[in-house]
Amino acid sequence: MRRISLICLVFFVFSISLIAGEFSWTVTFSPDELSFTSINDYDMIQLKGCNQTGEIGAPSLPVKYLSFVLPASAEVENVQIKSSTTVHIPGTYNILPSQRPIPLSANRSVQFIPPLKEVYDSYEPYPAKLVEYIKTGSLCGYRIAVIRVYPVQYIPKEKRLNLYTNITFKITYKEGLHTKKVITGGQKVIFSQEVMGIVENRDYVEIWGPAVRDMVGKPSPFQRSVSPVYYIITDPSFVSSFEPLRDWKTKKGVPAEIVTTNWLYANYSGVDNPDKIRNFIKEKADSGAIWFLLGGQCDYEHGEEFVPRRDAWFCVIGAGMYPDEDTIPCDLYYADLDGTWDGNGNGTYGEFGDGVDMYADVYVGRAPVKTVAQANDFVNKVLTYEKTPPAGYAKKIMLPAVQLFWWLTHGFDWYGSTVNNAIADILPADWLKAKLYDDNILPGWGLHQATIDSMNSGFGFCHHANHGNEDGHYYLFGNVVYDYNDADASTNGDRYTIINAISCFTGGVDQNTGGGNGNDCVGEHYVMRTGNCCVASIMNSRYGLGAYEMMGPSELLDTTFYHEIFKQDKYHLGEAHAASKDAWVSVAISDTGFRYCVYELNLFGDPEMPIWRDEPKTLIVSHPSIIGNVGGGPDTFLVDVSSTMDAPVVGAIVTTMEDSTVYEIDTTNSSGIATVIIDPVNEGTASITVTAYDQSYKPYEGTGQISPPGVTEEPSRDKPLHFSMNVNSPAGKLSRITYTIPRTTEVSLVIYDAAGREVKGLLNKMSSPGRYSIVWDRSDKYGKRRKSGIYFISMKTAHFHTTKKIVMIQ
Repeated sequence: MRRISLICLVFFVFSISLIAGEFSWTVTFSPDELSFTSINDYDMIQLKGCNQTGEIGAPSLPVKYLSFVLPASAEVENVQIKSSTTVHIPGTYNILPSQRPIPLSANRSVQFIPPLKEVYDSYEPYPAKLVEYIKTGSLCGYRIAVIRVYPVQYIPKEKRLNLYTNITFKITYKEGLHTKKVITGGQKVIFSQEVMGIVENRDYVEIWGPAVRDMVGKPSPFQRSVSPVYYIITDPSFVSSFEPLRDWKTKKGVPAEIVTTNWLYANYSGVDNPDKIRNFIKEKADSGAIWFLLGGQCDYEHGEEFVPRRDAWFCVIGAGMYPDEDTIPCDLYYADLDGTWDGNGNGTYGEFGDGVDMYADVYVGRAPVKTVAQANDFVNKVLTYEKTPPAGYAKKIMLPAVQLFWWLTHGFDWYGSTVNNAIADILPADWLKAKLYDDNILPGWGLHQATIDSMNSGFGFCHHANHGNEDGHYYLFGNVVYDYNDADASTNGDRYTIINAISCFTGGVDQNTGGGNGNDCVGEHYVMRTGNCCVASIMNSRYGLGAYEMMGPSELLDTTFYHEIFKQDKYHLGEAHAASKDAWVSVAISDTGFRYCVYELNLFGDPEMPIWRDEPKTLIVSHPSIIGNVGGGPDTFLVDVSSTMDAPVVGAIVTTMEDSTVYEIDTTNSSGIATVIIDPVNEGTASITVTAYDQSYKPYEGTGQISPPGVTEEPSRDKPLHFSMNVNSPAGKLSRITYTIPRTTEVSLVIYDAAGREVKGLLNKMSSPGRYSIVWDRSDKYGKRRKSGIYFISMKTAHFHTTKKIVMIQ
């Protein structure tokens, strides 16, 4: 499938004061992209890049979901076919009827849904439509319309298939039907990129996106306060525990604040406490906030509700293994901020008719703590993971997998290795991918102990493709793969893992009734194991769902999580988690199985936490020791950021902060230089923090002094921030000298030999602040090439002189 055209026609309808418009789109499909599989007496047809139709008992055929950005106040009025081209697929086919999604914990017989007689006895093409408008939703103010395209039609009575190789359709929309949202520059940077990964008409994301006001969280020079973009919502007893996390987020350029549930309940209206919290989140999101950490457990069933949850309900899944299996603990309620989630006002949240669009407007995670000690440990884990990760484990993923379905009980065989292989294929080739597969019905070679040993050795990621309940992960008939006892006994130290799973109920926060598990599901145990195990887990609060002879909703969601991290450059945990679900909203709008899984998949962890996607590297950062003077007017200083290979680090975030009077966030340019302007009012020590997590660099934490009034500048303030030389170039003929100066000064560079004789003067001129590079071709001042040996390069500024020794080998 490829994009062909986008034609926009905009005209004014003055009689109703609305703006209408239209655009056309063409999709193409090829017979070469079709594949067929024989399943018993049926044929399964699949088309590359497509999902399958989901009407139970009707023919399972390829369907393509397309999303389009619309103007910020628009709604789709109509979708019409303009033209199409079809080809007949030779042969006759008995197409497999669509089956219900299969709970992964159902180890009993699965009822096969026979063909619907009224459909399979018909001569009418199925589906009857080629293109269908589904719904329009909003992702942080970006309006996204979903269109469903049916490229294959089946004539059931004749068992014939037709493929539409080319379909052109027209979308008509009308503006002025919704209030345009106004977002900040910070929100635009993050959410526009996510929308770009969802919609087909990417060129229109910038044009049709919401209005943008001044960026919140990126203050202009001299601004002395900023609005928080990160909030921790927690119980009053945990405030002091979360303060180090708040302070670190702010220090690294993510202004953060803590609010207590007691204060929220007293100051915000709502039908209940979750509604009050959500109304607070909505207000702060309107001010530019992006990240929200729910700091406390939510299982009121055991008297452990510190930050309450919202349960959603919209279908009967029919597994029959839990009395409350259809009531879904759902933290997406706090992230999707459109509407109330109870559109019909009946007190049941998340129903099909409640107007839930499922797109995350903010990023939400939960710290599943219930004691001060647990809150302290959660914060320590996040800080260790972000600031001082151990070497040698980040580029490793553990992939335990067992048989998920068995032909004798399910009518077919299906293995967890399928989804884990798909995940492994997404990750870079140089990663260690530990495929711990046991495809036997009963334990074969000891997957339990292998999983324990691997976890203890330290892995950056782990994905479980197995069965589960609230206590752990299991084989098909209940033998342990890894459970809460193993998590509680883990010894991987600070080699903390990010773990997710397709397993059922491993995030069932409400399911435990005591005993050794302490009323906590295994997803909580992973994160709450003191000083060991995991820094975050993403688990199903209800059943993981599979599908008949193909990857099901849970497998596809988890695969997409890794795709978002490694292919779409999502390096914040909550962002990748939300994007992996947002990518399937187009399907989940009308598909019961996908909606169920989008609701139930919750993050236990810090949503803003960066993800290590490569071995953490070290930044080389230079800046003056004195960065400002009280009462002297605005001060400018440079921060030079490079790699250990002396390459400039572009796009690093530099945050300068002193008490409550200086807070400046800047970004390094193409030379690796950030120009920082401050106007301090208090003397003292300012923190200078540099991060480049998107490039897998560990943060730099330094300080700069702000002098009291009347203190003159140190002569060394024009000392070069950076001075290095690449002596042995690949060609062996050139040497590159790199230096950075913090202020305008005269710069002299001279080469001397071992006897102190001048070889060549390279530079002698006035230079502005910045990073410079100059090449010495190894010739002397007479043009004669110098031999191997020891040389010295002298650098002088107005108030500074330094010399470096060079050993030149040719």
